[in-house]
Amino acid sequence: MSPANTASTANNTGSAAVPVQDLSRDAAYLPAARRSTAAAVLGRTLNLIGVLAPAQAAARLNAWVWCRPPRYRLRPEDAAALASALPLNVRFKQRELPTYSWGSGPAVILVHGWGGAAGQMAHLVPALLARGLRVVAFDAPAHGEAEGRQTDFPEISEALRCVALAVGDVHGLVCHSAGSVAALRALRQGLKLNRLAVLSAFSQLQLPLAAMASVLKLSPRVRAAHLSLLQSLYGSRFTQDYSPEHLVQDLAVPGLLVHDQGDREFGAANASRLLARWPGAQLHLTEGLGHYRLLKDPAVAERVAEFMQQPRA
Repeated sequence: MSPANTASTANNTGSAAVPVQDLSRDAAYLPAARRSTAAAVLGRTLNLIGVLAPAQAAARLNAWVWCRPPRYRLRPEDAAALASALPLNVRFKQRELPTYSWGSGPAVILVHGWGGAAGQMAHLVPALLARGLRVVAFDAPAHGEAEGRQTDFPEISEALRCVALAVGDVHGLVCHSAGSVAALRALRQGLKLNRLAVLSAFSQLQLPLAAMASVLKLSPRVRAAHLSLLQSLYGSRFTQDYSPEHLVQDLAVPGLLVHDQGDREFGAANASRLLARWPGAQLHLTEGLGHYRLLKDPAVAERVAEFMQQPRA
């Protein structure tokens, strides 16, 4: 077995008390910093604005970076996978969400991460179809082929609920990275399902915030102003209410956590932390796949499909 296919598993057979703490200074959870000239220039500009007008700097940071996902570049193999799907018309805020459907049977919805797209998730489809499941994937607002340039977690969660309503009875969700926030929020807000697979997720919302600050080298003044802006927009408990470790606490839905031990975006310690808070969840660790190749690995697809095929709760 090649290193990219090695895996280990663990289970949480009960609910453990895990102390609440800010992990944003712990390298075990944080992404590896990837700075660029463009990021350095943008960061310096925001810091200069923040000296005299921190609220203005925070507003620009929110509009230019935090709420503006990069567009996923569709690969030929992604396009080929999408070409085999049937289009599903889903209206969302006076526009159409690009939505794709394969097969028939109990429905599993695929939820991509920040800066991802439906095509990125489509490599999971064949294994799920082979288990007699219907698969649905969509481009979230401002992602893939969807309209818009800006979005946020509440809007993506709302879009997911619209897709689920169009699908009807949803058996399960498979979400990647930041897509876990939208999926878990939708679940906590009433979406009914039997299985939830979470791939390569971070445990706390502070982590992508800290990663953004590190890449841009943001001053403490700008960071504080941005957090204050987010709390004014989404509530004083924003970082807790949108953190997966808070959202999985005592979650009754059976879960599968899949994470690569060498994930450079969000360390595997994130998955262990989620496992400790999610009663009955299973952890599947891989090696050599990283944050994104994990989505294209046949062994991972089989593990997810096997989990989804298990009897309904």
